[in-house]
Amino acid sequence: MNPDPLNIPERLTRAGYSRLTQLSLEHEARYRFAAQLAPSRRVLDVGCGEGIFLGLARDTGATELFGLDRSPEAITAARERLGENVHLQQGMAETLPYADRSFDLVCAMEVIEHLEEPGAAVAEFRRVVRPDGHVIISVPNDELLTGSNPHHRVKFSQGRFMGLLRQHFPHVRLFRLVTYAGATVLPVGHEEMSVRLPDLEHRGWTAVASMRKLGAGIQNTSALGPLSRFEVESTSGYRQVIHQLTQEVTGLKAGLRDLRQSVLYRLLHQMARGASRLDLAVPEWLLPEGFRRRPGDTPGPDGVPDRTESR
Repeated sequence: MNPDPLNIPERLTRAGYSRLTQLSLEHEARYRFAAQLAPSRRVLDVGCGEGIFLGLARDTGATELFGLDRSPEAITAARERLGENVHLQQGMAETLPYADRSFDLVCAMEVIEHLEEPGAAVAEFRRVVRPDGHVIISVPNDELLTGSNPHHRVKFSQGRFMGLLRQHFPHVRLFRLVTYAGATVLPVGHEEMSVRLPDLEHRGWTAVASMRKLGAGIQNTSALGPLSRFEVESTSGYRQVIHQLTQEVTGLKAGLRDLRQSVLYRLLHQMARGASRLDLAVPEWLLPEGFRRRPGDTPGPDGVPDRTESR
């Protein structure tokens, strides 16, 4: 009997990542999120696979890169792709082969749900990270998966995930991965996006943990699909066109307002002249100001007050 009737892959390969599928966009959003903390840091990627995140961390300025994976094939592929300047090693997350306080940033994205004892791995992450360093861990929301993923040994709810991390770290900040135009990492409690886009799908959690108080330098990140990339690149052009159209509409409104006032004035002007010729009593408030009589006004030949002498 096939233990995996849905044929779900255990790990994301480089070939799968390059196809811009929903799965690859979700991974990219996590990688981009974690890469914010990589510049000028010594980075360890636990469950590094073929080195996709390590390549991004190198591009963003990490000073030294380490990767560990239990798959020898994945380590070989990562070494072929990244070269000899990246320290890659086969091993297990529960027993990391590194000294205490060795790294500024430890990442384990979509890893601990594959383990029989995720708590042992989180304890190891705490051991090898420096006191002022960060640990970034992500887990999926298995409730949204179609069927059960046979590679996941543990299913995490938000409470179970946070409870595990707080056993080892005094400071934890939780984010959620949602799908919109690809995938986006948002802080938990960030409701603005949910209100504007009620169809967001919550795909998982990402947490930043540290022994020290977390600063404010961790931003939301997104990985955009092909259509979304085009939309983002075109946004500035759209805004410029909309601005020009808005200015033109404003000008047209002003012109129409002036035209209305001119037509109304001419109409009242004609009414005033006609009323004067017919000697009709027209309420003063209905007449344009120039046609209203004041004490001492002398009617002109067309009934319009003649104020030449008064001037």
